[in-house]
Amino acid sequence: MSLRLKEMSIESYKSIIEYNPDAIFILSVDGMIMEVNQITSKILGFSKEELQEKHYEEILVPEYKEFTYQQYQAVLKGKSPEYETQLFHKNGDKIYLQVKNIPLWDNGEVVGIFGIGKDVTELHNTRATLNEMEKRMKALFYSTMDAIDFLDLDGNVLDVNPAFEKLYGWKREEIIGKKLPIIPEYRNHQQEELLEKAKLRKQITTMETTCIKKDGSPVEISLTFSPLLDKRGNLLGTAGITRDISERKQLEKLLRESEERYRKVVELSPKGIVIHRDGTIVYANPSALKMLKEDNAIGKTIDTYLHPDFKEVSKKRLSMAKSGEELPFVEMKMNCSDGDTIYAEITSVPFNYDGNPAILTMLRDVTERKNTEQKLEESKKRYERLVHYSPEPIVVHQKGIIQYINQAGVQLFGGTHFSEIVGKSILNFISPEVREIATERIEYMQQAEGNTLEMMEHKMIRLDGTPFYIEYTGVGILYEGEIAVQLLFRDITARKQAEEALLKSEHQYRLIADNMTDLVAVLDTKGEVKYASPSHGLVLGLSVEAYEGSLAHDIVHPEDVDKFARFFEEMMATKESVTVEFRVQNQKKEWLWFEATGSPVYDENGNLLHFLKVARDITERRQGEEDLRQSEELYRLIAENMTDLVCVIDEDVNVKYASPSHITVLGYPSNDYEGKCALDWVYEADAEGVKNQLESILESRESGNIEYRFKHINGNWIWFEANITPIFTEDGQFEHFLSVSREITERIMYEEKLTYLAFHDTLTGLPNRRLFKERLEQSLSEAERYERKMAVIFMDLDKFKLINDTLGHDVGDELLQQFSKRVQKCLRDSDTLSRQGGDEFTILLPEIQDEKDAISIAKRILDSLQQPWEIGEQVFYTTSSIGISLYPKDGVTKHELMKHADEALYQAKEDGRNNFKTYSSLT
Repeated sequence: MSLRLKEMSIESYKSIIEYNPDAIFILSVDGMIMEVNQITSKILGFSKEELQEKHYEEILVPEYKEFTYQQYQAVLKGKSPEYETQLFHKNGDKIYLQVKNIPLWDNGEVVGIFGIGKDVTELHNTRATLNEMEKRMKALFYSTMDAIDFLDLDGNVLDVNPAFEKLYGWKREEIIGKKLPIIPEYRNHQQEELLEKAKLRKQITTMETTCIKKDGSPVEISLTFSPLLDKRGNLLGTAGITRDISERKQLEKLLRESEERYRKVVELSPKGIVIHRDGTIVYANPSALKMLKEDNAIGKTIDTYLHPDFKEVSKKRLSMAKSGEELPFVEMKMNCSDGDTIYAEITSVPFNYDGNPAILTMLRDVTERKNTEQKLEESKKRYERLVHYSPEPIVVHQKGIIQYINQAGVQLFGGTHFSEIVGKSILNFISPEVREIATERIEYMQQAEGNTLEMMEHKMIRLDGTPFYIEYTGVGILYEGEIAVQLLFRDITARKQAEEALLKSEHQYRLIADNMTDLVAVLDTKGEVKYASPSHGLVLGLSVEAYEGSLAHDIVHPEDVDKFARFFEEMMATKESVTVEFRVQNQKKEWLWFEATGSPVYDENGNLLHFLKVARDITERRQGEEDLRQSEELYRLIAENMTDLVCVIDEDVNVKYASPSHITVLGYPSNDYEGKCALDWVYEADAEGVKNQLESILESRESGNIEYRFKHINGNWIWFEANITPIFTEDGQFEHFLSVSREITERIMYEEKLTYLAFHDTLTGLPNRRLFKERLEQSLSEAERYERKMAVIFMDLDKFKLINDTLGHDVGDELLQQFSKRVQKCLRDSDTLSRQGGDEFTILLPEIQDEKDAISIAKRILDSLQQPWEIGEQVFYTTSSIGISLYPKDGVTKHELMKHADEALYQAKEDGRNNFKTYSSLT
């Protein structure tokens, strides 16, 4: 019986060793492995046979050989040590083994070693990971920019990090063991509620509130409040993480103020702003109503105010705007409600208004400018006609070289075309005996603009060499940017011939006088008319008999009598010819202007005999001069008093003239620009474009608009829009550019804001449907080109309508904003979250490896939405339903992907909401 028991014990012993869940092995006293169970083989990866051929040190990690040898020696001395060592797995991996060695005795002698081992590799790695995590958490605690505080369950401070000290000004040692000093009194009740929630192991995330610094100043913070647990899960206290959001709050305030300013800008903008949808006006600002002389334009069509000549153009431009094209300002005629017609500069951009696509059109009334431009052009043409068709010869020369001559001048110089005279020296046409005097006068006149010449007589030579006599006067002017001299000639050949004839023969003198159209008279020293030519009857309607024997000044205008008297006094004093202009009354009681030259006539002994007066009717010329003066004065008044910048620019972009408005608008006086290159003041990035557009305008010979930035004297850059008109001479030669510029800085800023609004949702600031569509098309193109995968997510808020109806639209709007922020935090930087309208949102995931990536993001979003929403005094829960479609698996076009994501969303809602569905799971 005892033998059977002994045999059973041996079998039981073997069974215990073989099937023991721990590794069991037997070593010889010299360290050879004698026996192992199957768990030992499994742990080390060797078969029993392979292990029974090895010494234990062959599988020991070198760093543990010395330590394990010491334990081995202790067993041989009869001890039973327990220790941890490290062994090599057959594949080379390192295994941590918790070992218990027991000596095997026989007759009082240790004959072997019995070992029990437990694989603690995973436990060891877990401990190492935990230690590393603890180190990292400590490093994070001391290095993070966020303030961290640990409190016990009574609200006393256990610890704070350096960021806490920096943010609030309290030193760690000042507040350890005390109540948290950063809570303002009015928030004590709220702090107690937070502690109670923490005791219930609830976490509070991204709560925004106000705390107090040591110096008493408030600070806006974002708070995360969590329960603090020990390793066994026991509640120790709370952990608070706060982040200074004062700057962000200030930025949000500034943004709100900015949006309010933009609203006011629209309402108070001097430019007309009209928003219309499908041609029907849904909004018009006060400036637009004033411009169109309308009380209320809402509900009317935009065509109502378009001039018939521009309706087709407007239709094309609106079509272009709907497709997203940027449209420059163009001029159009518009009809006001009272029937008046105005000129307006118009541009349009697509715009999201009240959640639906619309067109925003901006109007700027340029009627006054158009009228001014027309008046300027008419004034210029009038001036050119006056000069060109003047009966008086007019010549312009620079340094003696003739630059211009009118038709009367060409005829006077004996030519048939101006090309025979222009380019030649004026001295070529002056008689040699007076060229020296003429040269001196030319040099004097070239010194400065505005110099004038007194009336003077010269003998001249025509192209064919024949002599003629002139009297002339001149004034210094600017001609094509340089000082020149404008001369006004009068042919006095007939008069000179008359004078010579009179000196030769009284008979010849009377013969000439009787037959010339000029008024010739002989006056005695008292001014009594002794002889009057027959032309008096022809020109004045007075008989010669009625005129002769009367005083010459009897028919002179009362205002000119003193001048006429001085005329005689000067002739007597100088004994030379004198010229004077005065008015004479004809038979019809009309006052005519005459220019008279008087010459004293002496006998051989030098005694004064009488005066010879030759007068010519200059009424037409005086009227022309007055018209010219008024035209030039009008032009100068307009140029000097308008706020637009007027410039005359040559082909090399050098400024020949700059209006006085430059100093008002830009701070630089006009003469700082004149003679210099206009591009020196243009923003560097715009200069090349301006130059190219000027070349294009010159090539097309038509006006064009240019937008550019110009430097202000304070260093700022100001946006301008210039209307550039190329000016050509009568023979088609380019003369200069006329530039009229107007500041558009405000418009540019407004357009940038409108561009942003056109691509973003006004409530959440997220990309809108239009921007999402563009990014989806771009991602599809890249996915096809690089063979990538991408996904589209369609989601909405569960029961949003109920929340909107019961809690109000303000709560609904705030919910949409908070929802957007939560979802955005779950996405990558490369992803796009877009609001489609209402509570519908879409997400574009442009680069994913497979469907699992999209599902992972969807789960992350759903997890983030499980926390309650706290809006004002309202605390409630709501979730989201999500639909996913994958490219190219579920579609290859944007229409297919959006449609299939929407179908998946519908199924997610059918399955109870607060979940997601992939389109592939539906098929």
